[in-house]
Amino acid sequence: MRLFVCNINPVLQEADVKALFQAYGDVDYFRLEFDKETYRSKGYAYVDMSPPEAKRAQSELNGIKLKGCELIVKPARRGEA
Repeated sequence: MRLFVCNINPVLQEADVKALFQAYGDVDYFRLEFDKETYRSKGYAYVDMSPPEAKRAQSELNGIKLKGCELIVKPARRGEA
């Protein structure tokens, strides 16, 4: 199951965000999006996990504050990333 995670504080590194999801199980795919010109985080990522683990991560991580930003975690729409 692919999750879309947004409102990620740009100061966070890929490893920081990925570690949040690894606490809920195996992460099969993770991609934090970066601007091609500035190399700064765009503030969103895609995460693939097994459906039970993804649903639990979504339930527990959606709405938490991380470095002052409230994460939004929801299922990715078909065809995203």
